[in-house]
Amino acid sequence: MAFPVRNPETISRDLRVLRRLQRDGLNTVILCDNAGQAERLEELLGEDGPLAASLAIGVLGGGFIVPNVVRVLTDHEIFRRDRRLRRTRRYTTGASLESLGALKPGDFCRASRARHRHLSRHRKDFLSRKHD
Repeated sequence: MAFPVRNPETISRDLRVLRRLQRDGLNTVILCDNAGQAERLEELLGEDGPLAASLAIGVLGGGFIVPNVVRVLTDHEIFRRDRRLRRTRRYTTGASLESLGALKPGDFCRASRARHRHLSRHRKDFLSRKHD
């Protein structure tokens, strides 16, 4: 079974266009990344009367329309924002350092680990060479 899916209308931050679209008779669902964004969008759209679109929390790469069935929009399309990829921190554990004075000889930190790798590499190079 194939659905005649097409791209949604361009809104380009124009809330008048969005208000008109949500009241055109086609079921409209707007996906927001989090509850705070959904609440703010509800405030903006509700200024002219009751909200006709359904707001939900969810992530899609982009919206779509199934003619005579549903229109799905994302808040990123409405406000022309690029989706930012959030990277997880590589180093999440460890104690915070109040001052450099808290370091004791023998403490191991990222800087000393990098220095250790650097020195190890050069030591291996040195040992692998023939010397007179």
